[in-house]
Amino acid sequence: MLFDVPHENRPTRILFSGDTIIAKDHWGSLALPVAWGRLMLSLTCPHIELYWLLTSKGYKTYRFLPVFFHEFYPCYSKPTPAFEKALLERVAGQRFGTRFDPASGVLRAEPGAQRLREGVAELDDRRLRDPHVAFFQRQNPGHAHGDELVCLARFHPDNLRPYIRRQL
Repeated sequence: MLFDVPHENRPTRILFSGDTIIAKDHWGSLALPVAWGRLMLSLTCPHIELYWLLTSKGYKTYRFLPVFFHEFYPCYSKPTPAFEKALLERVAGQRFGTRFDPASGVLRAEPGAQRLREGVAELDDRRLRDPHVAFFQRQNPGHAHGDELVCLARFHPDNLRPYIRRQL
């Protein structure tokens, strides 16, 4: 979903997407991330800041953020800046209402909400050695029950990792 949100007197565009499941046969393929990145590039406009608003039930989706971006929020290595924090809370509050908990940044699952199937994104000691995965677990301890961490990243060439810039 794409929408504009004037925020703090700055024109801001949001592309929202939820958790995405990739069939196991296609794990490791770059087809979806490259198609997504090219879509984002097509949506850029010189005078409007473009952000990706992502809700993530599993660490695998959250891991797209450090693969794609230098800066994204929330992140284990630094606090969310005031502009991004206010934008994330504003948009998530409007979009999700009381299900969004601004104190934790988590979108609480409704009764009967979809969950990740067993075996799709299990956490073990090896995975938890990754600081991004460990952070995701701490921030969203209810992910196994369908809770989602609400995330934000500015989509701009200077915020893309070099490898991703080359792919796109």
